[in-house]
Amino acid sequence: SLIIPNTVTTIGDSVFGFDGSMLESLTIPSSVTKIGTDAFLRLHLKSIVVEEGNKFYDSRNNCNALIETRTNTLLKASNNAFIPNGVRRIEQNAFCRCDSISEINMPNTVTSVGDWAFAGCRSLKTVKLSASLTDIGKGAFSGVPIESIILPNSLKTIGERSFEGSSLHSLEIPASVTNIGREAFGWNNLVSIAVEKGNKVYDSRDNCNAVIETQTNTLTHGCGRTTIPTSVTAIGDDAFCGCQGMTTLTIPHSVTDIGSGAFSMCDLKAITLPNSVKHIGAFAFQYYKLNDESSDTVYVDVNIPASVKQIGAEAFKDHMGITAVNIPDSVTVIGEAAFSGCKNLKTVNGGVSLVKICDRVFQDCPLSKIVIPASVEEIGLGAYDCPGGTDTVIFEGTELPKLIMGENSGRLSNEESRTYAFDHCKTAVVPGQNLSFEGTVLENGSYGFHGFVVDGSGNLLSDLSKGAEQIAESGISIKIESANVPADGVNTLATMPGNGESYVLRISDSKDASDRIAAAYSELYGGREPSGLLGFDISLYDSTGEIPITKLGKQYITIQIPKPEGLSDEGLHLVTLDSDGQLEAVEFQIVNLEDGDYIQFVTKHFSPYGLYRYSGYGGQGVVSDGKALVTLSGNKDDTPDTGDPIHPKWIFALGLLAASASLFFYKGKSYRTEKRE
Repeated sequence: SLIIPNTVTTIGDSVFGFDGSMLESLTIPSSVTKIGTDAFLRLHLKSIVVEEGNKFYDSRNNCNALIETRTNTLLKASNNAFIPNGVRRIEQNAFCRCDSISEINMPNTVTSVGDWAFAGCRSLKTVKLSASLTDIGKGAFSGVPIESIILPNSLKTIGERSFEGSSLHSLEIPASVTNIGREAFGWNNLVSIAVEKGNKVYDSRDNCNAVIETQTNTLTHGCGRTTIPTSVTAIGDDAFCGCQGMTTLTIPHSVTDIGSGAFSMCDLKAITLPNSVKHIGAFAFQYYKLNDESSDTVYVDVNIPASVKQIGAEAFKDHMGITAVNIPDSVTVIGEAAFSGCKNLKTVNGGVSLVKICDRVFQDCPLSKIVIPASVEEIGLGAYDCPGGTDTVIFEGTELPKLIMGENSGRLSNEESRTYAFDHCKTAVVPGQNLSFEGTVLENGSYGFHGFVVDGSGNLLSDLSKGAEQIAESGISIKIESANVPADGVNTLATMPGNGESYVLRISDSKDASDRIAAAYSELYGGREPSGLLGFDISLYDSTGEIPITKLGKQYITIQIPKPEGLSDEGLHLVTLDSDGQLEAVEFQIVNLEDGDYIQFVTKHFSPYGLYRYSGYGGQGVVSDGKALVTLSGNKDDTPDTGDPIHPKWIFALGLLAASASLFFYKGKSYRTEKRE
């Protein structure tokens, strides 16, 4: 048990966010005046008591729950809780970890249920909702094994994923409902779903067993026994997500758009798309066995309609049942990882008009034949990384496609995305002997191909088996290409916490960086220019120096480089641009070492950087000990914006007697000088 002492007045956010499986009872003293969000989120409580006399919280009627008195909001329930009359709102996560509750009778005073309020209550099988309920939050009953529920006529909003993974068999949507979120009934065993007549936003026309958005004719939520009416023009995002009992479905010729995740994780035995379909969204037919089962896999061929121009990213990703794909002449682009992980996909036909094949499109597909049509202009990393498939790629055109790199390959954590476009291919066959490989997927040392290039007669044209050269040793190697920053500093270094991989950090002079920083400075400070600005780019690459790493996630890099020659420590500023192109101060320090002075700083993103000197002429601003100062003649601070919502402004004292500007807090960072032996 936990008895909070009566000296406590505030309990912060997520204070007891740990797994408190051993803690069964909680007593809140009368002294507590504020309790933060999700303060008791993960406690498996059997008893909650608020001491008498608390003016802010109560556990009225021995309800075994924590209630905010002023708002009548139930904040946290125990496994023995009930909702007392008078409660108006069930807060987010209120019944989280209440594994023993089997029944909820919601009094008619309750008007809203917060996000994930009852999520994961695995013993909860009976729920009676309030007759005054207007809003059900995101994931409110997710994973709750209720088999039936009556939605009240007062209900207006059903949040996304609100009944995801429940055990519902049938459901009627009241006429009052005006907003139903994505995947609200996903991963269910629903066999019947209907919208009450009179609803002005949704309908279930023709007894279709689905929810249709009336104005757009978009089927937004389906079930295992849905029949798609011929008036429907689009299948909405996640409309049939998780309908694992649905094995067949006819899509009428009226449908032109299939949304993201529309049929994700459905046990369809056949995928037949009408020629009316023009767009297939990301994850549309993604499918994988949760328990890696393969004995009951149903194998299907996929015929892309002739009306489709683009196949979305991950549209069929991980679908273990696909054995063949027929791509019509209309398709020009296949999105990232569209068929990635389809481990039974061996045959790809057609695609003679393809222009762009993005990263990892057929990664981990054991294709028996790889033919690149003459129309293809771009191929992404890992597009044909096909272990277990053919080891030969055939190019039909004399103008070879160039190598491209998608956004995911630039994320530090996505190392598996940084692989050869034709990894596992040993032979590339090209038409003719006088082709130029430079700037293409067959360029020597690139991430396109590492093997042997031959002509149609088998004559060897080029040996590319060496592949991309690893130029980085363990850790981060720094390559400085600058007329201002010395490249031979003995103590030049770059480090990243916990890093076990190899990367290349490039620092180079850049006129573009100077121009962009000068423009941002000028915009911020009334047309003035930073004094002695040196602009340079900092970029991170993989161990070959070929693939740029643009996203560090939560990581950061500490960089130490020689201070540019002739640059004084006094008044020195280091700046960068934030994601909005605004000037941002960078904290740094000058480190005095045996071979000279170094500038040391931390970066979390890559963009133009600049060094400039502060000049007192004209009253420019200065950073000193974390405070912003300004000279008498000045009217602007030249210390750059850090991205904080309130920009520093100089407020002068009223009257002519004020001889100096007032100080204003500023969150720019000062540098400090450190002496090291």
